[in-house]
Amino acid sequence: MSDPAGGGIDLDEFEQLLRRRAPELEASADPDAISMVFLLARLASQLLGDLDTRVHRPQGWSWSGFRILQAVLVCGPLEPRQIAPLAGVTRASISAVLNTLERDGLVERLRDSADRRLVTIALTEQGRKMLLETLPDQHAVEREWAAALSPAQQRTMIELMRTLLASPAGE
Repeated sequence: MSDPAGGGIDLDEFEQLLRRRAPELEASADPDAISMVFLLARLASQLLGDLDTRVHRPQGWSWSGFRILQAVLVCGPLEPRQIAPLAGVTRASISAVLNTLERDGLVERLRDSADRRLVTIALTEQGRKMLLETLPDQHAVEREWAAALSPAQQRTMIELMRTLLASPAGE
């Protein structure tokens, strides 16, 4: 193993070192919980980085921008407050992402005729076309990542992630 102070330690070694050292540093530390969270975060970071590099950035989109476009494509026109949880963005940050998507001609803000304060977000024809052209690339990367697991393992992982998300910590 490389010297941790020398910066030569890799992430697998670091995870194992975390498991070993955590109980020394804090008596109630759970090495399995530490590994689970560390590996989930590492996996999410690598997966999102891969999608960002290979799919979203070539289109000029962020992950948040893609998720907003996807939510509106699947659900139809929505209010920003409805989009935020579906796209995994905060209600505070959605406005900035929507401004970019609107500037790029991908979405439009539609004002309610009865109450002009209410705004609905809809895909433009250009936004719909670009997203539909990009989805095969998105799905190809998703399939590449999923291919490391058997179909049964994929279903088990899906159920485990749903269990975590439904837990008090995940809500």
